[in-house]
Amino acid sequence: MDTPKTARYISKYRNLTIAVKSAYYKTVEDKRILVDGKRVNFTEGFFETNDENLVKELESRADFGTAFVRIPENKTVDQMREKMKAVDEKERELAAREAELDAREKKIKAAEEGGDLEDGNADLEEMNRKELVETAEALGLPPETWKVGTKNVDIAEAIKAKRAETADEAGSFDE
Repeated sequence: MDTPKTARYISKYRNLTIAVKSAYYKTVEDKRILVDGKRVNFTEGFFETNDENLVKELESRADFGTAFVRIPENKTVDQMREKMKAVDEKERELAAREAELDAREKKIKAAEEGGDLEDGNADLEEMNRKELVETAEALGLPPETWKVGTKNVDIAEAIKAKRAETADEAGSFDE
């Protein structure tokens, strides 16, 4: 009889626990009894099994391929860890770039809008300090407006005032 192949899995989460079968309560002779579920525990981000049914169950999960992956037979655990580190690093770089682009977009939008448009000032309450300072810089407000120690509310008020001033100047050209 063939011995089942060992399936090896790796996760970026060091102590990932997957509930394969949830625990539940069962009533037997008017007593509630806890029926244990089945869990898969990754140790140091690693798990292996020879259970073919468990392999099928794990690989049919929605989080297979994201929370954990199967290690190909021709790869070592260390090779897969290095590969996962590289992927994580790329994801962090992409997230940082997206955040930078979002901040730039907000700066440009704030500078272009100038006046009190529908969401031009409403978004000020949602901004964090960094975004407020970037907006203030984009509008050309002097550094003392947004220096360390200045409250976010005061920076937002200065931005609103600058936008209103810019809108008034734009309106006077139309007349």
